[in-house]
Amino acid sequence: MQVTVWRAATMRSAREGLYRRLIDASHREPDGAPLILLVPEQMTFAVERALVRRGLRGSTRLWVVSFTRLAWRVFQEAGGLARRPVTAIGELLLVAEAALRRREELGPFARTADRIGTLERLSAFLRELRRYGTPPEALRAAAQALASDPALQEKLAAAATVYADVDRALQSRYLAAEDALRGLAKRLSAPDPAKRPAWVAEAEVFVDGFLSFTPEELVVLDGLMARTRSVAFLFPDLRAAAEVADPAARSVLRALGALYGDVERGLDGPVARTVAELERLAGRRGVPFQLAPAPDSAPGSAPAAGAAHGGAAGAARGEAAGGAHGAAQAGAAAGPWAAGPLPETRLFRPPTRRREVEGAAAVLRHYRRRGIPYRRMAVVAGDLEAYAGIVEAVFAAADIPVFLDRERPMRPHPLVRLVEALLEGMENGPSTPALIALLKTGLLGPFFEARGMTLTEADIDRLENWLLEYGVQGSDWAKPHFGRPPEVEAARDGGRPETAGRPAGPADGAREAGAAFAGGGPEGAGAAALREKIREALAQALFPDAEERTAAEPPTAGAWARRLWRRIEALDVEAGVRRSMFAAEGRGAVEEADEDRQAWQTLIELLEQTADVLGETPMDAGTFARLFRFGLRSARFRLVPRTVEAVTVADLDRSRLLDVDVIVFLGAVRGAMPPEGGDDGWLSEAERRRLFERLAEAEAPAVRLAPPLEERVAEAAVKLWSFFAEAGRARAVFVPAAVGDEPATPAPWVEALEETSPPAAGRRIPPSLLSPTQGLQVLAAGVRAFVRGALPPPAFWPLYAAYVALEKAGDPAGLSARGIAGLAAGRPERGRIAPELARRLFPPPLIASVSKMERYHECPYAFYAAHGLALAERPVHRLTMPDVGELYHAALAAAGPALAALADRTKGAGGSWLSGGIPAEAEAALRAAVEAATAAALQQDRRALFSADARRKAIAHRLRRHVERTARAAVEQLRRGAFRPHAFEFAVGDGRDGVPLRLPGGRVIRIRGRIDRIDLAPGKAAPWLRIVDYKSRFVAPDARRFLAGVDLQLIVYLDLLLNEGLRIEGKRILPRPAAALYQIVGDPRPIVKGSEGEAEIAHLVLKAYRLSGWIARDRDAVFCLDESLPERLRAIQEQKQEKKSRRRTVDSAVLDLSLTLEGDLPAGSRGTALFLIPEAGWAALRAMAREKLEEAVAGIEAGRYPAAPFAEPDGTPVCRFCPYQAVCGFDPEAGDRPRRFYSAGDARRVLAEIVHGRAAAAEAAGRGDEAGQGGGM
Repeated sequence: MQVTVWRAATMRSAREGLYRRLIDASHREPDGAPLILLVPEQMTFAVERALVRRGLRGSTRLWVVSFTRLAWRVFQEAGGLARRPVTAIGELLLVAEAALRRREELGPFARTADRIGTLERLSAFLRELRRYGTPPEALRAAAQALASDPALQEKLAAAATVYADVDRALQSRYLAAEDALRGLAKRLSAPDPAKRPAWVAEAEVFVDGFLSFTPEELVVLDGLMARTRSVAFLFPDLRAAAEVADPAARSVLRALGALYGDVERGLDGPVARTVAELERLAGRRGVPFQLAPAPDSAPGSAPAAGAAHGGAAGAARGEAAGGAHGAAQAGAAAGPWAAGPLPETRLFRPPTRRREVEGAAAVLRHYRRRGIPYRRMAVVAGDLEAYAGIVEAVFAAADIPVFLDRERPMRPHPLVRLVEALLEGMENGPSTPALIALLKTGLLGPFFEARGMTLTEADIDRLENWLLEYGVQGSDWAKPHFGRPPEVEAARDGGRPETAGRPAGPADGAREAGAAFAGGGPEGAGAAALREKIREALAQALFPDAEERTAAEPPTAGAWARRLWRRIEALDVEAGVRRSMFAAEGRGAVEEADEDRQAWQTLIELLEQTADVLGETPMDAGTFARLFRFGLRSARFRLVPRTVEAVTVADLDRSRLLDVDVIVFLGAVRGAMPPEGGDDGWLSEAERRRLFERLAEAEAPAVRLAPPLEERVAEAAVKLWSFFAEAGRARAVFVPAAVGDEPATPAPWVEALEETSPPAAGRRIPPSLLSPTQGLQVLAAGVRAFVRGALPPPAFWPLYAAYVALEKAGDPAGLSARGIAGLAAGRPERGRIAPELARRLFPPPLIASVSKMERYHECPYAFYAAHGLALAERPVHRLTMPDVGELYHAALAAAGPALAALADRTKGAGGSWLSGGIPAEAEAALRAAVEAATAAALQQDRRALFSADARRKAIAHRLRRHVERTARAAVEQLRRGAFRPHAFEFAVGDGRDGVPLRLPGGRVIRIRGRIDRIDLAPGKAAPWLRIVDYKSRFVAPDARRFLAGVDLQLIVYLDLLLNEGLRIEGKRILPRPAAALYQIVGDPRPIVKGSEGEAEIAHLVLKAYRLSGWIARDRDAVFCLDESLPERLRAIQEQKQEKKSRRRTVDSAVLDLSLTLEGDLPAGSRGTALFLIPEAGWAALRAMAREKLEEAVAGIEAGRYPAAPFAEPDGTPVCRFCPYQAVCGFDPEAGDRPRRFYSAGDARRVLAEIVHGRAAAAEAAGRGDEAGQGGGM
């Protein structure tokens, strides 16, 4: 027996020597005693691959194993285990079950006992306690000794409660990984040779890749030292490395040692402590222990057994034999370890993480062109999760194959989503979202094919649209046709009025297909039949049958697991996973195939562990679903590289790098490389320190935990330097200037590196390093910048010169200057289509609503997407503002005649419809009219938007109250004025053809739409006309919006009525314009100070519903609109004379308007005076509206549809709620700006000049800028 510790100044050379000797010994004596190479779990694959690359032809003698794999191998040889093995998932389930069962005993942690984060932290802490040999009793005793620290005491007590149950289950029935190592040590140290493994006495063990060992691993090593032929350890000698390393590596090593190392030994401290521990173990066993030089990589060196078994002399002879001659041979050999110049080191400081990764890609491609294969390159990230997505995207664009050495969460996998959907159904009953999620996994193809169906993604999307639009609930899946009779299915409208009058196009075909699937088109019957077949198949497979509902099986975890498995079998999920796996392999996506395989194996393992660990534990469906979901979400993909030629992207924690010539470091910032923060575990680092301090003060037994943070950071620093020193040819270190929005501080060792490798300050990655894809992207961006009149990106000119030089040299990758300029050739101007195509989409004369023209002025691209491409959001069964508006309009139109009659009946009577005093008979009549009108409107609710559930019914009840309040306000306004309703929901245009309106440029547009209400009042020469548009909030006219063309509706409708006239008793009458007004619908609340009298309160309540808009500057018209205004004016004048009032104006309760005390209308352009239109001003206003329509029609016919949204008064574009944001390309961060037509002051000046003349415009210029900034158009 012999224990040897090799300390290597250069681990690269030492591993090469060790691996060659193992290979030589394996080939020389294939049937000899086992050669066991013991490495960390995550290093086994990399070592096996390295051995194969060095010529290992296959051997039963050479074992590459981790501690855990060695344990299971010994147990298998011994015939199995007395206790059932439990995996990490099984341990998680044990912890979760104990935490949920003991929830009430967990104190402040009871509320979060069912959360995945809490359970994962607790499970990791308990695993740490077992790994370091702390029993539950010691943890509970420690908690009791911490009376002076209640918060820490509660945390330890909660952990001890769960730990006791978990440990009891593990000791009695199951074998965890930590227990497996103890069992291995017990077999190795057994006094009876028959109980030991047969091979142990002659085996030679080599340990590599470790810096320290856990207590369980030390116990195993103790057994190996006692029973095997020899044990040899390979560790780095960082003191010696400081003398032989290249200058860059030496400066990094010294900086890391000063920051994280011991006072005496520097960064070599962690390894020195481990060596001392091994020497102590050997001394306790009486086994010879020696420190020896590391094996050399020279081919002529002695075999591995010579150094490990032959003692110090043998080791010395082996080193001597392979001394200078071997080194010379190695230097002359052409191989991966051939001697050469020192590795070059470059330092970069890009501005962002993305620029970091782009620079890394450029560096890797540079060395690839110099002959280094990608498999000999690696990228080390300080925070791999933060860089993973950027690396995948950038490396794919640069054509660099990549393998991310990380554990990815399994949750996004389709199989996990499918099982979670099944768990949702078991826990809460069937639900439409869960069943749709089930269908979207893509794993049910074999299930449906066995039933004569082949579902495409489009079929599933259309089914989802239909289910959402009609509000299908989970319980409806058990009903034929989802409980929707065919006439309801056919009620959906398959088209839009806006499409009438033009030839059918692709968008119309898409709408017809959607309508057909909903049951309203020629193919509706087949679509309905397909829906019914899908429903029947899923209902039979998933909904519990009578036997399951009446089963006497107790609700245990095992019973629920069996029910879940029956559903998985019924859906033929295994066949779906196999199909997905074979399809991935067929298209070369080997990682996807591995993920499918691992996901299925994890599901089976989780089911088996649930049955084994929790099988007879009573629990309800909700608890089982939470536990099983916890197991699924904690699962991780552990993939190995399936292609030889790929760059490994590693992190400092789990990765091990071998055979690497080029290493790129990303994110070399303070705190991340090496990581200096403690894990977010059950105990923070501060709590761990307090725990040890409090236990020492109380003289209580110590609790053994993982090494303190300082030691873990020191080990991470050693790994960092090992990676740095591993590079044989080149290193590149990237330090971002910022991480997110925060400036980044370089890691301290980077400052030391700058002394030997100054940063490439002010210098970009050379253009020649970019991939062809990246280069063309930069060139194209520069050309597009020129077209827009902007400056190209900074990288454009170097790339331009590089590509032209390549072209002149005859390189096929080059481009001439003409070719570079032609990158944008043939590209249509952004936001334009051919006029011929535009005329086909919108053939003249254009038939449109006013809101459609306003949409063009708001954003031409949004108009094109909505009405040209017919893109629309998916209809969902939810209440929206348009739905509420339809209810308001329908109810007020139905109640309109009754309300007008009530206004006539109560005109001149006292009281107020809003504040009381109306006769009871009239009150009852109004309520009856409103109730009947609202009920009739709700009957048109074919999709049950207002009756699907209790919440929707409550909303409908509140909306009834709003309709009643609005009706009361309307009656009060009508009885206070001379106007009476002439028409409700008045249709503009005959059928779908619209009313022709000739525009200034000679074009004709046919307007169609609907006017909410038309009122008439008697006038001297002709009847006064008032149109009313309902709004859900108070709206006032805005000069900016009108001049921009986005608020034309009232004026255009008024223009049409004044042109066409109205038919009254068979006669065509041309009315005079009195007003075009907005009326609020809802329940606005007035502002009351508390000192008002009853009459004043009634006035304020009515004023909350005041009408605002465009009003004729005519006293007769105004007094017709509000007949109570003269009386109120006289009352205020009397109060003024009696000095009981200081008012200077009299406000109307019906209109958003005030009069002077002399009874004059306000003049000028301030406030509402701007929108008081004189007789001649109406014509000017109508002409301006037609000009804006002309602009829109001209743009539509010319095919101009840029993404140029209108800017609101505060400068923000009208994009906030636009459904086309994702496709329009408008990006404020890229320099795109919304259109600003006028400042508020300029808009008022221009409108005043149009409507009131130059005198008012001059006043607006002098006094109107207080509403906004000055400026030109």
